[in-house]
Amino acid sequence: MMVQHTNHILLIEDNPGDARLIQEYLRMAPAFPSRLTHRDRLEKALQFLQESPVDVILLDLNLPDSQGFDTFRAVQNHAPDTPILLLTGLDDEEFALEAVRAGAQDYLVKGQVDSSLLVRAIRYAIERRQAQEMVRQRNATVKLLQEIAVAANESTNVEQALHFAMERICTHIGWPLAHAYMANPARRTMDSTDIWYIAGETERFAPFIEATRPLCVRASDPGGLIHAVYTTGQPLWLENACTEPLFQRAAAAAAAGLGAGFAFPALIGQEVVAVLEFYTTEPRPTDHLLMEVLLHIGAQLGRVVERERIRNQERLATVGQLAAGIAHDFNNVMSVIALYSEMLRRNPHHPKNQHYLATISQQARHATNLINQILDFSRRSVIHLEHMDLLALIQKVVDMLRRTLPENIQVQLEHEPGPFLVHADATRIQQVLMNLAVNARDAMPHGGELRFSLSHRAIQPAQKVPVADMKPGSYVRLSVADTGHGIDPQHLSHIFEPFFTTKEPGKGAGLGLAQVYGIVKQHHGEILVDSRVGQGTTFTLYLPEVHLDPPTPKEGEQDREAFRGSETLLVVEDNEAARNALVELLEGLGYRVLVARDGEEAASIFEASSREIALIVCDLVMPRLGGLELYTRLRQNHPELKMLIVTGYPLGAGDKEILETGLVEWLQKPPDADELGRRIRKLIDRQRVPDRA
Repeated sequence: MMVQHTNHILLIEDNPGDARLIQEYLRMAPAFPSRLTHRDRLEKALQFLQESPVDVILLDLNLPDSQGFDTFRAVQNHAPDTPILLLTGLDDEEFALEAVRAGAQDYLVKGQVDSSLLVRAIRYAIERRQAQEMVRQRNATVKLLQEIAVAANESTNVEQALHFAMERICTHIGWPLAHAYMANPARRTMDSTDIWYIAGETERFAPFIEATRPLCVRASDPGGLIHAVYTTGQPLWLENACTEPLFQRAAAAAAAGLGAGFAFPALIGQEVVAVLEFYTTEPRPTDHLLMEVLLHIGAQLGRVVERERIRNQERLATVGQLAAGIAHDFNNVMSVIALYSEMLRRNPHHPKNQHYLATISQQARHATNLINQILDFSRRSVIHLEHMDLLALIQKVVDMLRRTLPENIQVQLEHEPGPFLVHADATRIQQVLMNLAVNARDAMPHGGELRFSLSHRAIQPAQKVPVADMKPGSYVRLSVADTGHGIDPQHLSHIFEPFFTTKEPGKGAGLGLAQVYGIVKQHHGEILVDSRVGQGTTFTLYLPEVHLDPPTPKEGEQDREAFRGSETLLVVEDNEAARNALVELLEGLGYRVLVARDGEEAASIFEASSREIALIVCDLVMPRLGGLELYTRLRQNHPELKMLIVTGYPLGAGDKEILETGLVEWLQKPPDADELGRRIRKLIDRQRVPDRA
C-alpha cells in the first residue's frame, strides 16, 4: 500500500484569527494530508526556511516587520524553488498581482476563502511548481545532451571525451564520483581504466576506487552493474549500491559512504565499446528522464570511439605503406653495397676499387638519409634547437639555389623588415627548404619562378586562425611558392603521407613532404598548402617567433686536425663490428681507447679508471644495462661525467631531458667520421652547464 505524502505548509501570518482559520480549513480536508508550521514575523519565517524545506508557503504580505512587495521578495530569495501562495486583503490586490507577475503561484483574498478553495489553490500551486521544475529539468537535460554532443563531435581524443561527459553529467545531477571502462575487443572484456571524475577529496572514496581498479568484466562472469550494462547495452540504476545483492563492490561502496549509482553504455550500433558509472553519497530513486537521455549520450560517445578506430586503421595502413617503402629502398641500397663489397673481396686490386668504395659510401649515406627522413616524419628525431634569424638561413639557401637550379628557374626572396627570430634546428630547417625547392624544381620542367616570402604574423586569442588548433601568439610566416603545374585536388589530402608521390617511378621516394611535415611539427609549427592546377603551388609555414637579440655569427668550421686528441675514451657497444670500427677510427684520431661490450662491463671499467677516462662513447640499447641507465648510475658519484650516445634508436621524450645537462650529446648511427670527431672534441672541451636555480 502506497503511503500518501504529507504536505508541509509554512504559514506566515501575524493575525492569530486568520492563522486559526487556515489551520481549521486544512483540518477539514482529510483527503489532503498536511502539516502546518506557523510564524507571525518575517524574520522568524526566514530563519525557519534556512533550517527546514517546505512544500508550499502561505504568505501575508503585510507583517509587523515587512510590508507589501518587499515581503514577497524576501521570502522568494530565501526559498526560490518553493511555491508561494499569497494571502491578501481587498486593498492589497495590486501588490498581490505584482507578486504573481514576479513568480508567486497565485493569491487568495481573505474573507473569500473556504476549505475547498484553499486546498485546491495549494494543490494547484504545488503541481504548477512541479510542472515548472520538470520543464526546467528537461531543458537542462537537453542542454546537457547538446553540450556533450558538440564536445564529442569536436573531440579527437576518447579519454578527453569520456572525462568531459562524466564531468558534465556529475555537475548536472550534483553527484561526486564517476568512472569509465573501455572494451577490449581482443580479450572480449570490459576493463577498468584510469579515467575518473572525482569532486572534492579523493581520500573518502579510496576504498571504492581501490576495489574498482583491477576490474576486468567478461560476458561469462556472474552478474553485477557493469556486467549487466555490458551484456544488455542498456543503462541501469541502483537506488542503493550498498544493499544491492548483485553489486559485487557493495562492501567497498559502503566503506566509501556511497549510496545510489547508475551506469550506461557507449555504443557503436549494438556494440558496447565503453561503460560509464556514476555514484552519489545517499540513496536516490530512479531518474527516468536522465535514463532516457543516457542512451543518446552513449551514442554520441560511441561515435568518438568509432572515429578513433578509423584513425587507428589509417595509421596501420600508413605503417604498412611505410614498411613497404622502407623495404624497397633498403633492398636497393643493400643490393648495391653487397654486390660492390663482393667484387672488392674477389678482386682486391681491381682498378675500379676506389669507384666501388665511393659508391658503397654514397649508398651508406643514402641509407642514413632515409632513416633520418623516417625519424623526421615520425617526429622521433633529436633536434638541436637554438635561437636563429630565419632570414639569414634563407638567404644562404637562396644563394645556393640560384647557383644549382636550372637557369630557366628564377629564385626570388622577399621579406618584411627583420629580424625573424625562431627557436630552431638550422640543419632541419634547411632540409625543409631544400625538399620544397626540389619539389618546385620538378614541378617546373620548362622553367618558372620559385619565390620565398618572409613576414611576421600575430594571432590574437579571438582571431580566426589559419590552421585548426593553432595557438594565439607571434609567428614567423614563410611561404615557398612556385609557378609549376600544380597539384590535383584529389591528391592534396595525401601529399604529407609517407611514400605518396605523383612522380614517375624512380623520380622520387615520396618521403620529402612527409619529412617536411614532421620537422615543422617538431618545431611546434604549422604547415598548409594551396595549389591550383596549371598555376602553381604555395606551401606556407608558421613557426613560433621569439623576441631576443639576434644570434651572433658562428666561427668558421674547424679543420680535421682540430678533432684529434690524446685523452682516454671508453667505447661501449654490444655489436662487435660497430665496436671495432669505432675503436679504429678513434685510435686513428690519437685517442687511447678502452672497450666494453655492455653497460655493466662499462660501469666496472669506469669505476676502476674514472680519473683517466675523459668521455664515454656509448650505444643506447644494450644487454644488461643500456646507455642512459649507465649514465644515470655513474653520474650519482661522478656528476662531471661526459657521454656521447651513438645509436640507431631515437631518444624518447624523457630521455631528451638528459641532453639539457650539457654533458651528454646524441649522434645518429651511422655517424659521419668528421662529425664524430668534432662532437667528441667539443664535448671533452665543454664545461658543465650550471644547474638551474
